[in-house]
Amino acid sequence: MRTGLLLLALALGCSVHTARSVGSAATARVDRTVPAPPYGPGTLGEAFGLADQANRLADTLYQLMPDASSGIQALTVHLTPGGVVRVIDVAYGPLRGYADQVAAARGSMGNPSTTRTDDDGSQHTIWQDARTRYEVVGRVFDSRSVVSARLTDLLLAGS
Repeated sequence: MRTGLLLLALALGCSVHTARSVGSAATARVDRTVPAPPYGPGTLGEAFGLADQANRLADTLYQLMPDASSGIQALTVHLTPGGVVRVIDVAYGPLRGYADQVAAARGSMGNPSTTRTDDDGSQHTIWQDARTRYEVVGRVFDSRSVVSARLTDLLLAGS
């Protein structure tokens, strides 16, 4: 009897610590790729093969400037010491609106895991699954809207 209760307690305790979506169960699997023409997609968890085409900002930090037609001003790629992509920061161009970016993400990934508005008015919409977090951030500075996003590999984030 004690063994059964102990196993049940362990099983329940383990389920509390598993990585799961935050918030809505409607969140689909989070896309781990950012299209970046002409370079091709940047993908979390893969080796970064564009070091010779990117601006090197630090040993494990590179920046790419995709075609203007992509709507992206810059991609900043954070690598592990072994050269694997662990985070991709996206700076969208001035024509990309926060609501539009959230709607596009919702169309491909379903409902977000969580949303919030900070005291400074910044809006955050987040999709998260067991491996990946995608956060869209909208801010207003001097009457202009700035939209960015961060795609994070949760298993490599601390690398």
